[in-house]
Amino acid sequence: MGVEVFPLGNFSPKDTLEVLDGDACVWIGVVHDDGETVIGNGDITDPVRARQCFDQYGVDAVMIGRATFGCPWIFEDIRCYLEGRELPRRSMSWCMDVLKEHVERSIEWVGDERKGIVHSRRHFAASPILKGLPDFRQTRISLLRAETKAEVFAIMDQIVDEYGALYEQLKK
Repeated sequence: MGVEVFPLGNFSPKDTLEVLDGDACVWIGVVHDDGETVIGNGDITDPVRARQCFDQYGVDAVMIGRATFGCPWIFEDIRCYLEGRELPRRSMSWCMDVLKEHVERSIEWVGDERKGIVHSRRHFAASPILKGLPDFRQTRISLLRAETKAEVFAIMDQIVDEYGALYEQLKK
């Protein structure tokens, strides 16, 4: 049994399918003896976009990259949507707990609290749960400058306390 599909850092033009309708996706086609597997990659940021790639372009799979930053539950959302199931309703508290777990694992993975937190910052900055909150600039700066896990978690708890109810209203 061999590898069927794998991403290529540098690939030749014959391996790339060009989309000419102005779409922002890059399509990678990996050719096999028995046919072609097409993977949609780029700007797959939500379940609707993933479905569009399957329906409009007939891709066999999609790659999801930056959309996972601060939103690791996107895979479940896309699966539910593609299977015709209702998307889970998640509270801000639940989302923050997932992001806290991410911080814990990052610290464990790099073996250093500060480096683990620095590694996690891009996920905080990109998290859709923190987008569009009013008067949030200073809190965001504090979160991105926090140096210890205790400080990060205290700010996350503060965010839930101050914005949790608003988040619930916006998600309806």
